[in-house]
Amino acid sequence: MDNTQAEKTFEFEQKVPIPSYLIALVVGDLHSMRIGPRSILWSEKQRIESLSERQQKQKNYFDAESFLSTAESILTPYAWDQFNILIMPSSYPFGGMEHPCLVYISPTIIHSLEDPNETSNFSNSIVHEVAHCWWGNLVTHKTWRHFWINEGIATFFERKILARRFGLPTQHFHAILGWKELNDSNNRMMVINPGLTVMVPNLAKIYPDEATGPTCYEKGFQFLFYLENQIVKDEGMFEQFLKHLVEKRSYQSMDSFDFKNDFIEFFARKSDVILDIVEQMKAVDWDSWFFKDSMPPVNMLSRLQNTL
Repeated sequence: MDNTQAEKTFEFEQKVPIPSYLIALVVGDLHSMRIGPRSILWSEKQRIESLSERQQKQKNYFDAESFLSTAESILTPYAWDQFNILIMPSSYPFGGMEHPCLVYISPTIIHSLEDPNETSNFSNSIVHEVAHCWWGNLVTHKTWRHFWINEGIATFFERKILARRFGLPTQHFHAILGWKELNDSNNRMMVINPGLTVMVPNLAKIYPDEATGPTCYEKGFQFLFYLENQIVKDEGMFEQFLKHLVEKRSYQSMDSFDFKNDFIEFFARKSDVILDIVEQMKAVDWDSWFFKDSMPPVNMLSRLQNTL
């Protein structure tokens, strides 16, 4: 910043390649507070002052760092250096957006933080955005038709982080809620536009925003949950595949067919470790998962623990 002139020039260099849709600028009278070794929270002065008092009372309230560390333990080192958080104005129409280095979140997410009787962990609200730091920001969908590559895998990885931090019942509880949301959405969309219940929809003459509902999040999650639990049947091995995918596809875009080819190629090499994996992969009905409308072709609800 040049302070010697009446006008000030701000410069920022993003050294890590990012998809163009993730570029965003924020301008305003912003104040900040550090909430972790890699994280700063930004907002208006009054809100920062209020949240600073909350942080002093409950030291681990803004513990985004534990989620980043957990994610790194499963996949690869965090690529973006900083994981900062910006609380947006009330008019912001989304829950959050995973812009690299500075995640945007709705103020509705942090209202509970200003309630002294609220004890929920702030970081739990942004764990999905943590997941996007790998799925979406590093490995990106090739076209909007393959949006589940971003949101489905991010949702799956988000719940893996929750399982590591809070136990498997927490992961399954969120998955059960997701199934209900998917089912409710499916019932509506099968009447309005069945094509939007397809995981890889045909978006000809359709505004892509219309295809960003629960299908790409929750049908994508169910697909990965199915592959891990019914085909691979080895959580550690499946996580190795996810790590391999990040290492192979980082700073690139990919589509559903790339995912299929990478999955088959990776596990074909593991046939000496998972003896029946080649036969198990033959059972995957890729076309039904990718292109069939309505609910997922395999119901995995019975695999979820309703014990929380």
